[in-house]
Amino acid sequence: MIRDPKHKGVNNLIIKEQKKSSELLKLEAIVNRLRKSHSSYPILVKDYAKKLAGYKGEKSIAYYLSYINDNYLIFNNIRLKDKNHFFQIDTLIASPFFICNLEVKNIAGTLFFDEEYDQMIRTLDGKEEGYPSPLIQIRRQQSHLENWLGDHKFPRIPCQSFVVISNPSSIIKASKSLKSQILHSANIPFKIGVLEKKFKEQLLTKSSLKKLSKTLIEKHIEEDVDLFTHYNISKNDILTGVQCPDCGQFPAKRAQGSWRCSICKHKAKDAHFKTLEEYKYLFGNKITNQQLRSFLHISSRTSATKFFSTLNYVHEGKTKDRVYFIP
Repeated sequence: MIRDPKHKGVNNLIIKEQKKSSELLKLEAIVNRLRKSHSSYPILVKDYAKKLAGYKGEKSIAYYLSYINDNYLIFNNIRLKDKNHFFQIDTLIASPFFICNLEVKNIAGTLFFDEEYDQMIRTLDGKEEGYPSPLIQIRRQQSHLENWLGDHKFPRIPCQSFVVISNPSSIIKASKSLKSQILHSANIPFKIGVLEKKFKEQLLTKSSLKKLSKTLIEKHIEEDVDLFTHYNISKNDILTGVQCPDCGQFPAKRAQGSWRCSICKHKAKDAHFKTLEEYKYLFGNKITNQQLRSFLHISSRTSATKFFSTLNYVHEGKTKDRVYFIP
């Protein structure tokens, strides 16, 4: 059943919202601060573009999910472990009657799903490029999910998986046997409507759904990727200093409570917030007085101490060995 998303009497419950992953935030920070002469910079930029496109694709389906009837719980970017394997689901939709797994692909061009060789072939601007089949991916995800549900003592419930192409201009080509597993974003509410007609036996009670929601959130494990090791980057390759929010140059200098760019002369009072966010994604959320001085180019310990007092960060330890926590 499809509803008008503006109708306020009906609502799906988004338990886990779509947010940038830790890996994407780390990539953003390191792309912004890595010296462009570094040998890993081109591949890092390429990987970042792919991850960002994936995130935008996953985020874009929210509008179509809003058309789905009530009684659904929606979880975005869930990463779980069944026995020995981690598996990640872009969007999981849970109802009392079935569970739906959506694997979102934001890929432009003509997409041919080759059943014989289990691959996806993208044609764009006359160039063919092969990809691992996302159909294999959703089969594997569904198997992991069914095992995970069994391991956590949930009733056996139908699990359905689909590849969602979020780019509306992409052309999908597939054999008849595969077409039912691949859809454009706009078809999500219609596909859910088909499943509603197919699965009518209530297998999860209200309390079971509540338990499922709690367990999914508790068992979600964010992937912690060491980008420095992965891309062979040294911490010395990272540009330090506060970035000018106007022209993007490093470093702006602190004077009279503001950051002033020596290139474009722009002044900003709060430019340090982005710098501290990037420090957190690159080096962790703990920062000392010395680390603050080094990364933000603050001249003295006293100045750094006064600066920390304006931030109101939670801290531990005595004055000399104090560690602050970037929220």
